[in-house]
Amino acid sequence: MPDHYRKPIEELAAQPGLPWELQMMLTAGGAISRQRCRFATDFMDKAASPDDIMLMVDFDIAPTGQNYVDLLCRMASGVDVCGGLYTTRDRSGHWVVNVLPGEQPSPSGLLRVIEIGTGFKAFRRSVFDRVLLRNPWLSCVDETNPSRLCGFFSMGPVRDEKVWPGFSRWLTEDFWFDWLCRDAGITIAADTRIRLKHRDEDTGELYPAQFPGEPGALPPEIREL
Repeated sequence: MPDHYRKPIEELAAQPGLPWELQMMLTAGGAISRQRCRFATDFMDKAASPDDIMLMVDFDIAPTGQNYVDLLCRMASGVDVCGGLYTTRDRSGHWVVNVLPGEQPSPSGLLRVIEIGTGFKAFRRSVFDRVLLRNPWLSCVDETNPSRLCGFFSMGPVRDEKVWPGFSRWLTEDFWFDWLCRDAGITIAADTRIRLKHRDEDTGELYPAQFPGEPGALPPEIREL
């Protein structure tokens, strides 16, 4: 495992007095939607409590051990779904988040959003239960083996008149699950204290050199839809 991925987890595990028991799952390769669905299904089957937490971290994101602690503490305060902020994979990218118009962060830095990417994002077990209760058809048989697979992280077109009146959108797997959560009455949040950089696999360089401005306005390409 590369140092940029291993060391923050070791830093987290080494901190005394943390109230969590940590288990790690690692995968690589394509079919990211299927992999996320497999993680979520296995998590549902193995979790002992509705308050157990699943934290997804993309391989090219470079969090610190403190970033892990901050997000897990945020989840322990009762938040259902929460992610840290990071940009798209280019040198001058925008935040991978769609913010509710007019919404501002709380004094503690928690911001209610429409969707946020899964690069560094945590989910309470009860979230998957509630989404599956509303959408039982998501539980299906995996075509590659006879096990159950819940299609939480799929992708495709949606029409959400409450948030995007008059428009249909194509959503990738991370935003698609947030749409299912909102439909089930679950709030999606961003922890604006957590701002993460990407790591270039060839050079080890962290980027962007400078983060975009404060989140709070929809990206121009979204407003133009």
